[in-house]
Amino acid sequence: ALYLLSVSVVGLSLSRLLLGYLLKKVSSFTVWISSLIIVLIGCLLMYTSSSYQMVFLAIFLIGFGLGAGFPVVLGHIGQLFPHLSGTAFSIAFVIALTGNTIINYSFGEISKSIGVSKLPIAIGVYTLIMLTFSLLIKHHLSKKTS
Repeated sequence: ALYLLSVSVVGLSLSRLLLGYLLKKVSSFTVWISSLIIVLIGCLLMYTSSSYQMVFLAIFLIGFGLGAGFPVVLGHIGQLFPHLSGTAFSIAFVIALTGNTIINYSFGEISKSIGVSKLPIAIGVYTLIMLTFSLLIKHHLSKKTS
């Protein structure tokens, strides 16, 4: 477990190092959607793999994909509310910490009732929900500006 956690942190750190370069070349929305897809690929790989090497790769991909979350979202919030960025960041952190607490609790309940083997499915479902909401919001905003 400690090695897997380390691999996840390495993936997260590498993605954040790449973000500095990537966000200059690609839109933040593209980076966000790509990172969610990477998380989904990691979940699928973790759920279907039977070897330790593939599980390590899956955990790396999940960590790598999750690395874009805070930088991209906080960058977007900072652009939307430049005069209220401190307040907006505070609200975003409250929402993030509340969501994280709910997710941690639900993962604990899932693993207690049906086992840890279903956790990749739960992570994938949560990621699909974020992906769906992101695409719906982008679609709504593009219709609003046109």
